[in-house]
Amino acid sequence: DINLRYWKVSARRPLPLTGEVAGEDGSRFNTAVPLVQAWHAKRGTKMDPPPSGLPLPRSLVWAHSACTLQSLLEALADSSAVTAIETDIVMGRVARGGEEGTENGGAGETESESDGGDVPIMSHPPSRSSDLSMERFLLDVTGGEHGERTLRRHIKLDFKEIGVVDPTLRTIMRLANEEGGLNALANGRTIFLNADVLPGPGNRDGTARIDGDLFLGTCSRATTGTRRTIPPVVEEKEGEDVSATPFAYSLGWNVNYKDWRDSYTNEDVDRMRALVKEHDLASASAGIVLAVNGRILARDCSPFDSFLQDVESSQLLVFTGAGEPPILSAEIDKITDHFARQQQGISFVDRIGFDCKIVDSK
Repeated sequence: DINLRYWKVSARRPLPLTGEVAGEDGSRFNTAVPLVQAWHAKRGTKMDPPPSGLPLPRSLVWAHSACTLQSLLEALADSSAVTAIETDIVMGRVARGGEEGTENGGAGETESESDGGDVPIMSHPPSRSSDLSMERFLLDVTGGEHGERTLRRHIKLDFKEIGVVDPTLRTIMRLANEEGGLNALANGRTIFLNADVLPGPGNRDGTARIDGDLFLGTCSRATTGTRRTIPPVVEEKEGEDVSATPFAYSLGWNVNYKDWRDSYTNEDVDRMRALVKEHDLASASAGIVLAVNGRILARDCSPFDSFLQDVESSQLLVFTGAGEPPILSAEIDKITDHFARQQQGISFVDRIGFDCKIVDSK
């Protein structure tokens, strides 16, 4: 699934483990997943386990924008190819004519779809129509072979407007209650709640897509008590934290990568730190991932050093956005090398994930 200077995760072809694939024109393309492993292999060092409940960034192979029934089915088809699914959620109409029902405990038309009104759907703005509603997505992604409901992949729910947050989370909680608890439903996997909650580089005079305080407050109210009342997903082991929540926060800035004069600043990170502290995310979630644009981050990585130092349950996810051209591998190397340096005796390289389209600098 290599198309000229782009690559994408596909359920039909796992990403190679060598870190390079050949393009149709003979060019070489670096994939994002093996970058940190390759860094360790070159230096003969080992990766450290994460200090939080988050999965290691290197363990995640993403299927992106699973906003149609077909793309979701492809992502669910082979767990060796895709370990995590990202989707976008807006209010809109459910298009008819899609497949009625899926394998492994999926759903046909759901109750919320039947009245024909606006409901939360899986779609990327400006589109307001999809054959995949939010409820059906959750039913399919938790469908089990024997009728049980357990999460089959890590999922990232990218909320594009505030109105879809509460109904989505309440649907998750309803499914959890039916299954016997949120950890039973999650099955050891993480549910990332994603939103751009602050204006950032290239968008200083704009606004965030979703107000940070409103987003985090809505999430907290919808999931209240999840750390205290959830039964463990497996038999309790000595020293195990059975009250841990599978919810993690993925928070970002609304940016414009085309503004080459701007970069992430200490003030950007301080504002995000204030949100994290005010809403007690370090203790109220499985962890915090800051979503940062790779092209912008490469201009100056240093503002994030103190955040990673202070918030042990944090990671960075370095991305290239939809429609954005690939980033040079030299810029990825610059980011990796920066976070590999010792910061007060600690290296952060194992807490940096990459989800980028990359082209070789050579």
